[in-house]
Amino acid sequence: MKKTGFRQSAVYLSGIVLVTMMACATFAPGTGSAPGQSPAATTSAAPAQFKLTADQAPVKVTHGSTVSDLQQGQTQDIFPNDMIDVGSGGHSRLVYSDKFNVEVMQGAELVLGDTTTQTGNRTEATMSLNKGHLHVAIGDSAKAAVILITQDSQVTTQADGTVYSVCYRPGSTGLTCVLVENGFIEVRDKTTGKTQIYPPLMAGYTFNGKAPQPPVCIHADEYQDWLSKMRTGVSVETLGTMVGRWITEPCTGGTSTPTP
Repeated sequence: MKKTGFRQSAVYLSGIVLVTMMACATFAPGTGSAPGQSPAATTSAAPAQFKLTADQAPVKVTHGSTVSDLQQGQTQDIFPNDMIDVGSGGHSRLVYSDKFNVEVMQGAELVLGDTTTQTGNRTEATMSLNKGHLHVAIGDSAKAAVILITQDSQVTTQADGTVYSVCYRPGSTGLTCVLVENGFIEVRDKTTGKTQIYPPLMAGYTFNGKAPQPPVCIHADEYQDWLSKMRTGVSVETLGTMVGRWITEPCTGGTSTPTP
């Protein structure tokens, strides 16, 4: 497997990150704790300090009964329960200081949930993905975690510096797919309660109501090309379709389902 443009231990793409998926309007709690650590107790609920920038229209924000269409280059404050809807050819960036950088891609619908401060000044943000693709990046020293909810799964970052993409297709035949560039994420299926850890340069998927599948090796050059096109509004295949092609292809060393 080629790893052109990627480092084995970490992958950074232009300093920004994508996250794509769908979620329900009710937010499930999550810990975001690293493996082997006890979850920190919530000490306070902080107002959201997120700012959304429309890199490319169309980008729509629903705040209560108010709907705003952002123009290219326009920035707007985002608060809990606000919904971000990015149309075909659009692209936006949801930023919280140097802690989170979430790219809301074309065709995505994302609802911001609560942002809380945990013991030790650790920030934890919950978001719901109703459909589409996201690219998420956590700062290297952010002391932060993102809990991403879809109708069937919960995706939680496990370490600072985690960078990953996610997709969500709703419905009875829906699925959640993930691809990790750096760090670790945990995917939990809501129906079965089964979990799976995905390490760097691995991808995977979860069908609605089924346990998360084992990780598969990514094709770094193919993924980087896909990500670049998504950011510029070019119509491309879904991340889930691309990951599906890699399932039967062996990783370096001869195995297609490596154990983290």
